Amino acid sequence: MDQAFTLFGLPEAVGAEVLREKDGPGVNDAFTIRLRYPGVSVVLSANTLSLAAGPRFHLRGTKGCYWKHGVDPQEAALNTITRIDDSAWGQEQAAQWGQLHVAINGGSVSRPLPALAGDYRLYYAGIRDALLGKAAPPVTGVDGWRVAKLLEWAAASSDARREIVCDWSEEPN
Repeated sequence: MDQAFTLFGLPEAVGAEVLREKDGPGVNDAFTIRLRYPGVSVVLSANTLSLAAGPRFHLRGTKGCYWKHGVDPQEAALNTITRIDDSAWGQEQAAQWGQLHVAINGGSVSRPLPALAGDYRLYYAGIRDALLGKAAPPVTGVDGWRVAKLLEWAAASSDARREIVCDWSEEPN
């Protein structure tokens, strides 16, 4: 949700299905959340039953689309290293790049498109600096409130089986 906020801003409404797909007792294990924006729809979903991973990101536009499989390479790297001193940190290998598909002259052209290199370390350095009073926090309390509020509206939408209009007027200062 925080990535949707960063890319598209605050949605006008949310519709969601939150459920348990596995047999037996337990917690919900699947969701589909639809965020409505003027002229744009964002769908966030996850479940525990899909064995084959689908695209991590699928962006559709009027002139083409972009598909990205796999997770950020930093996730796997953080599980295998104890010290980060790699100058290529956060960069994906060409085999992991997403695919851009563009409609041109009645046909389609596709090409790999590299993702921008990420750096999780900057987030944690930001937390450190905020705790030391040297900088503002990388994520504000309002950012956290927005995500929590949207999760509440998503749960309410699922329970009521209808879209919920987002009322951001109660946002704290």
